[in-house]
Amino acid sequence: MLRHEWAALTDRDVESIADAEWYAVSVVYHYHPAVSDTDGKQTMQALWRMGGMALVLDLVPAAQNAQTAYEAVETARLALARAEDVYRALKARYVPCAG
Repeated sequence: MLRHEWAALTDRDVESIADAEWYAVSVVYHYHPAVSDTDGKQTMQALWRMGGMALVLDLVPAAQNAQTAYEAVETARLALARAEDVYRALKARYVPCAG
C-alpha cells in the first residue's frame, strides 16, 4: 500500500500522515499475520475505523516479530539454495561408478 492510498482509506491528506504513523501502518500492513495478502487494505481500513492509530500501534510489536521470522525464513531459504548448488556442483565433478 502506498502512502496516498492510506490517506484515501482514512479520509485524510497525505501531508497529515507523519513518518512514524506511516512506518507503523506499513509494518502492520506488510507483516502482521492477521492482515491478509488479498484484502489487506480493507483490513487496515477496518482496523483504523475500530481503534484509530492506537489500535494500529498496538499491532506493531507482533508485526515486527512476524517480519523478523519472515526474514529468517528467507535467509534460510537462500542458504539452502546455495548449499544445494554447492552439492550439485560437487556431485557433478564425479562420475558414478559402474556397478
